[in-house]
Amino acid sequence: MMTTETNVVPGTDSSVRDVLDKAQACYDGTRDRLSNHAHRAADATQNYVKENPWQVLGGAAVAGFLIGFLLSRR
Repeated sequence: MMTTETNVVPGTDSSVRDVLDKAQACYDGTRDRLSNHAHRAADATQNYVKENPWQVLGGAAVAGFLIGFLLSRR
């Protein structure tokens, strides 16, 4: 008769599983919070661009000019 017991130390399987479950719950909560924050930031950005298209265009042009200027000085 062969046993397939994988626990070397009795009781460690449940404690490891508990730690993994807590880590998964923490990961899920963090992922959800970051996802919600990213969606709010994207919505705010989209609203700002819709309300102020010329300021955004001007800012992008200035940023492009500065990047081009700095890269051309190499």
